[in-house]
Amino acid sequence: KQWYQRRVRGIPFQDQPPSSQFFSDVQMMTEGSTMHVTADIENIDFGRCRAFQKVHHKTVTVTNHTKGRVTAIWNDNPDSVFTVLPIECDIQPYKSASFRVNFHPRNPNQFYGANLECTTFYKSMRDAQLVNEETSCLSWSQSVYC
Repeated sequence: KQWYQRRVRGIPFQDQPPSSQFFSDVQMMTEGSTMHVTADIENIDFGRCRAFQKVHHKTVTVTNHTKGRVTAIWNDNPDSVFTVLPIECDIQPYKSASFRVNFHPRNPNQFYGANLECTTFYKSMRDAQLVNEETSCLSWSQSVYC
């Protein structure tokens, strides 16, 4: 069965509240289904950048596969040669958001690398006062290596 045909406690999966989608995550993963939130690429290769003072960029798309609105926040290191814009973005259910990964090398003839991490969570989880035990769920993490 595909994940959208799945029944949890007798109710079709797509009719479950977002928190129930999370709690059936283990069952979904054993069936080879799609993750709740995904990034379209895991590795970004900026290749050989001849102009080391110039900012080079690539695009990463993060997709929300749930029926709840999520917030995506990228780790921010101001000292890094890699930056992501926007740092924070809300993604509607079953929609995607594009992020621009910038690479600004500081010295010529150097190798640079970083692991950029995007943490996503249901928008309703942004404040502890909005969450009770029945609706709480963990965040998801996507990593992109540059």
